[in-house]
Amino acid sequence: MELAWLVPVIAGGIAVLFSVYLVRDVLRRDSGTPAMQQIVSMIFEGALSRSVEWV
Repeated sequence: MELAWLVPVIAGGIAVLFSVYLVRDVLRRDSGTPAMQQIVSMIFEGALSRSVEWV
């Protein structure tokens, strides 16, 4: 009966650690060329304007 709560707790801890690893990996990567950054900023601006309309 002790494994009934122990396994989910361990699995949850592993999932949290893996997500922290993935976040750190993504944030460490290169943000791209200036042209790519400009495209990303335009997409982000468009997404924000669209989300404001929904609210």
